[in-house]
Amino acid sequence: MSTRTAPTPAATVSSSRALPAPTVVPFAHPQGCRSYLVADGAARRALAIDPHLDLVDELEQRLRSEGWTLDYVLDTHTHADHPSGSAALAARFGSVRVAHALAHHRGVALHPEDGQELDLGALRARVLHAPGHTPDHLVVVVGNELFTGDTLLIGGVARTDFLGGDAGTLFDTLQRLLAELGDETVVHPGHDYAGRTESTLGAERRDNPWLALRERTAFVRALTANPPPRPTNMDDLLGLNREGHPIPAALPAAELVGALAGEGATRVVDVRTGSSSRASACVARARSRCTSSCTAPTRCAPRRPRACSCAAPVRAPRRRGAPSSAWAWAA
Repeated sequence: MSTRTAPTPAATVSSSRALPAPTVVPFAHPQGCRSYLVADGAARRALAIDPHLDLVDELEQRLRSEGWTLDYVLDTHTHADHPSGSAALAARFGSVRVAHALAHHRGVALHPEDGQELDLGALRARVLHAPGHTPDHLVVVVGNELFTGDTLLIGGVARTDFLGGDAGTLFDTLQRLLAELGDETVVHPGHDYAGRTESTLGAERRDNPWLALRERTAFVRALTANPPPRPTNMDDLLGLNREGHPIPAALPAAELVGALAGEGATRVVDVRTGSSSRASACVARARSRCTSSCTAPTRCAPRRPRACSCAAPVRAPRRRGAPSSAWAWAA
C-alpha cells in the first residue's frame, strides 16, 4: 500500500483559490480487488471508495492514524464477486453511505444524481452515473483523479452479462469519460490482477484494446462473445451487499460439491481436518473472498478474446490490426 498526494489541478473554485491536492491511499486485496481512501489532508476529511470487507480493519487503522473523519463510504456499484465492507466501515465512523438509487442497498442514505458533488473540506468529489457494467454504476472524480470501479480497468473493461449490464451502454459511458476528461487524468480501477493501482486516461486511450474499438457495434460484439461464467457464490454475495445478510458460516457438503462442479468454481476446499468447526471456517473463508483470481483461461473460438472462468485478464490471440494487450472482464 502506498500514499500519493496528487498534483494540484489547474482548475479553481469560485473564490479563485487553487484546489488542494487530494491524498489517495490505495488498498490492494490479494485477489485483485481495490479499495481507496481519498482525503483532504489539511481538513482531515475523507471518502472511502469500494471498501472490501477483508480490508475494513486496515482502512480503519489508516483513518485513525491520520486523524481523518470519514464523511462518506461509497460503493461504485453492486459487487457480485466480493463482499463489500461499506456497512461495517460506515458503522465504525458514523459515515454516510453512498450508492446509486438503482442499487437498492439497505442502509444507504445518499443516492447522488449525475454530477452531484460531495463536500470533502476544500475538495469536491463529483459523482457521475456510469451505467454499463451494471445499471447502478458510479464513477468518482476528485480533482485530477478518476475512480472507475469496474467500468474501466487497466488494459480492460467490465463484463456486462449479468445484473442488468449492457455492452452498448458501457461503450457510451466510456466515450463520455474520454470526451469529458483529459489524458492526464489518473485512473484508479476497482480491480487489477497485476499489482497495479493506477494508470492514466491517456495511457488507456493509447494502450487499452477495448478503447481502440471506436464503433459501438464492434465493441458490443467483442464484449459479449464468450463471457466468463457467473461467480459461483454470487447469490450469497448479493445477499450481503444488497441486504446486509451475512454469508453463511457453514456450507452443506452437497452444495459445496455442486459449486465446485460448476465451471465458475476457482478453488478446492480440503475439509479433512476432523473438526467440523475448522471445516466450516475454511468454507466460509473460501466463499467470502474475491472470485476473480483464476489464471487458467478456457479455450474459445479463434479470433476471439479468451474468457477466464472467474474474470481474470488473459491474453487475447493476436488479430490483424488489433493490439495484443490483455482483454479483461471484472465482476
